[in-house]
Amino acid sequence: ISQKKFIVFKNILIFIISFFGCFKVWGFEIPIFTFEKLPFADFRPVDKAKICEEKRLVVYGLRAYKEIKDIVCPGQVRIVGGILYISPVYNPKDVYVSPLPHPLKFREFGDSFVVFYSSFLSFYWEDLRKYLSVKGVRIGSIYELERELHNLLSYYKVYLLLPDPLIYDERALSILRYWFKKHPEVRVIDLAQVDLAGISKIRVNVSRGRYLQILRKVATQEDLVRGRIYYVED
Repeated sequence: ISQKKFIVFKNILIFIISFFGCFKVWGFEIPIFTFEKLPFADFRPVDKAKICEEKRLVVYGLRAYKEIKDIVCPGQVRIVGGILYISPVYNPKDVYVSPLPHPLKFREFGDSFVVFYSSFLSFYWEDLRKYLSVKGVRIGSIYELERELHNLLSYYKVYLLLPDPLIYDERALSILRYWFKKHPEVRVIDLAQVDLAGISKIRVNVSRGRYLQILRKVATQEDLVRGRIYYVED
């Protein structure tokens, strides 16, 4: 056999070995620490006492994240999923997969937007303004929402209703119903899935199945950027 053919054969053999090695680790055995049951068989549960044996670990759910957040495993990359409010738990050493849609999704609904958010969704606001023309108002109470809403709806015609904890208060919902009825020309893009009887709105919902597919995809990527937040894309 010629030296040239030998080199080609050697490179192919190395590729096959490497491919099936990665396939075994990432394709069928994605290590995960969680207290929840996941529908995919290729996630391999890891005991708390053995998490530092993994070079890459998916941590799913807020309870699981809190359980091991103070355990330092040198060189380990953690992919954190199943947490809606990332801002309160964010660590730049980890990688996050948010269940919210990518900000580019909203370009199909308009050119400029208004959004209210609290500290719980500040991370999402920062990414929204990277991709969209958006006016954001940070609020700390329901009364701030009531004070600001009327003036902003007079200038912005598309409202992104985020799943912020403040929005789920009944008083906040009453305020939203009142002002949206006053401004029927405003398009409401509802990510919060709330009951606003009599208000026309567009629901944007990410299914659990689609989210878990994205989580799996991110978990198997070779090059992950620590501190990055990945979103669900169409």
